[in-house]
Amino acid sequence: MKEQNNKYLTDLIDKCTNCGNCRIICPAYKYTGEEIYSTRGRINLIKGLANEELHPSSEMKNLLSVCLNCRQCLRYCPAEVEYFSIIRYAKNRIRNRNWMFDIITFFTEGLFSHKHATSEMFFSATGLFRKLIYKNNKLNFIGRFMGRSAKLRPVTDIPSIARRNFFEMGIRHKLNNGRDIRTALFTGCGGKYLYPEAADRFVMILRSNGIETLIPKEQVCCGNPLSYKGLLKKSENVLKKNAEVYNQLIGLNCIVSLCSDAVIAFKERSDSGKEPKFRFPVLNWLDFLLQNKIQVIPEYENSIIFHSCPKCGDFKVYENFIKNIYSDYTKIPEFTHDYCGSTELLDRSNPGLRDQITRDFCEMNGIKGYSYIACSSFECVDHLNAYFLRNQLSVKAIHFVQALRPAPVNDTSAGT
Repeated sequence: MKEQNNKYLTDLIDKCTNCGNCRIICPAYKYTGEEIYSTRGRINLIKGLANEELHPSSEMKNLLSVCLNCRQCLRYCPAEVEYFSIIRYAKNRIRNRNWMFDIITFFTEGLFSHKHATSEMFFSATGLFRKLIYKNNKLNFIGRFMGRSAKLRPVTDIPSIARRNFFEMGIRHKLNNGRDIRTALFTGCGGKYLYPEAADRFVMILRSNGIETLIPKEQVCCGNPLSYKGLLKKSENVLKKNAEVYNQLIGLNCIVSLCSDAVIAFKERSDSGKEPKFRFPVLNWLDFLLQNKIQVIPEYENSIIFHSCPKCGDFKVYENFIKNIYSDYTKIPEFTHDYCGSTELLDRSNPGLRDQITRDFCEMNGIKGYSYIACSSFECVDHLNAYFLRNQLSVKAIHFVQALRPAPVNDTSAGT
């Protein structure tokens, strides 16, 4: 480890007082009951690594990878330890070089590349590969043969890639009654490749409300899936690329993101002093709707529950938003901010632990009784849909914006 990075990591670790508050909320500790799997336990492991008392190993990599990136411990830490920064630097330090890890890294870097053409190629290839090895969402003969080495489950763990990405959908929404507000949309990989209908719905809402919306085709991943894997240099490359792409635009009020993690990543870059910075403020999609009083009404009246995972931010904002737009309805839908087991987009690590967490989440909130669960992040949508598919549940996870539509032009009572 470079001396500068090692000192930075040591300084972060030294803020930890070993109080153990993080154990109250850490899902890995809750389900294993072992200190080594708690946030405090992982920090002490990383401390040994930084002080060169421990050495990078496959065992250490497995212990650290148990962290599910739920970020709940951050709210319970009296010392405000930047745990997310600690663990991503540690993962960067201990990346193993066995052939399977290299293959996984190769595809991760390809899917979330700083070159949009490379991402498109890898997402398209993933879709074709899925068709090759799956039939009716289960591994076929070829899939079972290949799946043994890749440790794929019999029921699909590879998501169904949309036939067309957002830019290939061919839908163009006209601008109604322009309000002299100009923004640029960051779709995220979820809105571009996996759930392009969510990005399309959001563009329709904005332009129907007179918001001029630009969507740069050259935008790439926010960098969080790479950072989560410890691929910090690659993550830096995509942040730099996005800053270059959005800084070319003129006359923006702000950048609006459908990816809640991207808002944090983009702001961190602007605050870090690294060049190029984002020269426009970055807002979460819901904050933008609220600030500009954008008129929306619910898409679904019944059989839907709304969900915001702890790492998405202030769940009260999401919950109050739902109560507001359903205020004229006979029933306000249920809302849950419990942790559902999601990590980063397309991550399939810790399957046993995450299934246990998601099973408890579904039972506690009666998810089987609904047709839809609307989530505030693509990570939750991706994770829950994979779980529902494996367990043959007739529930569909959608992004929040897919549960909204523009208010009728003459309807002045509905809104945010």
